[in-house]
Amino acid sequence: MTQFSYFTSISEKLINGLRRIQSIALDLSLVPLNDNKQPLGDGWQNRPMKAVELSAAINDGGVEVPIKGEIKKIQLQGIGLLTGRPITKDGQTYYLMALDQDGASAESKILELSAREPLPPTVAFTSGRVGRCQYLFLVPEEYKNAIRTKKVKTGTLGDDGSSEQLEFRWSNLQSVLPPSVHPTTGEYCWVEGCAIDEIEIAIAPPWVIEQMLIDPTPQNDPPYLKLYSQPHKEAMAFKKLGRISILPFPTSTLYLHIALTITTTGLLLAWHFTRLTIPC
Repeated sequence: MTQFSYFTSISEKLINGLRRIQSIALDLSLVPLNDNKQPLGDGWQNRPMKAVELSAAINDGGVEVPIKGEIKKIQLQGIGLLTGRPITKDGQTYYLMALDQDGASAESKILELSAREPLPPTVAFTSGRVGRCQYLFLVPEEYKNAIRTKKVKTGTLGDDGSSEQLEFRWSNLQSVLPPSVHPTTGEYCWVEGCAIDEIEIAIAPPWVIEQMLIDPTPQNDPPYLKLYSQPHKEAMAFKKLGRISILPFPTSTLYLHIALTITTTGLLLAWHFTRLTIPC
């Protein structure tokens, strides 16, 4: 019996999908899934695999996973992407999150929370159900311990009777990637023009990170700021901002960063995303 006897049309589709993932040269953390979107094996959060490893497992008849103290070999039916995991892009470390739009009312909720700003173009995929879509975003490394998964209910019931919601997906979760099997629609697919090898994963918009903050209104200042009142801190900020025009780059960047750090978390967040777009 050759390795090809293990192949099915699903296996061929998954291998092609894994090739597309490999082509983008991002070190994505993946998990094998069954035909009901569930990760295979116990402790799957602690057993991330790479695209090349999953391809090899498919060719070899399945992935070996621990189940109730035994190692079992099971052919995967899907690919899960672990969120909240680090990836390196252009020499910088980011963390991956997924924005899960569960229903048409969740799409409206995105516009409500973003002050009517549309999402930036990014990798996106869907189960094919109406109003269902997930968007991938990169979170700068400095926010990795400051955010968490969050669900926002819309108050609307979907066609299956469950509450529609917007979920900001972070650590210890997985999002099902195309062309994984879906139990009711057949398979997941990429949103047109937004496949993982067609478009880059965008930086998460500021409002997304603000929604995910564990403590959106910090009460404690750094030790060196405890002696200053808020008006005084803001005066210090504007004094430093006033020096920006006479200082050469990158010194001006340093002062801008200091100025916004000593005011509010919101300003620091705004500066971070401004900094990302400054051309070198």
